[in-house]
Amino acid sequence: MFTRYTQTAIAVLHDIPSGGCLQSANFRQTEEEMSELLHKLETSGLVRRLPEQEEGLLSSYELCRPLHEISVLDVIEATGEPINCKCPTPESFYIAHGRLAQKIGVANHMIRMFLSDVKISEW
Repeated sequence: MFTRYTQTAIAVLHDIPSGGCLQSANFRQTEEEMSELLHKLETSGLVRRLPEQEEGLLSSYELCRPLHEISVLDVIEATGEPINCKCPTPESFYIAHGRLAQKIGVANHMIRMFLSDVKISEW
């Protein structure tokens, strides 16, 4: 349902307060991609660069608010990435993400249901 870029942004937001444990390393972004992502997160007010720290380094940033207050919608708006709801949520997503996947799966199903009800003749 989420692009790889959105998933990376979520992992980066987890990485920042955890110090050295890099979930985002699994997404293997280049330095340029990481710098661009951090810039988008900073511009949107989700993170801020610490004073006199180098731009583009994960360790140079802190969250602007606690992680539990940052929503998926905040991340989607910050990255400008689309939501891919063109197919049902795969079982592998449920296995990998547990309880979170249930909420995302329901959202995906509801979006698909609402979109199927919008007829192009009404456009």
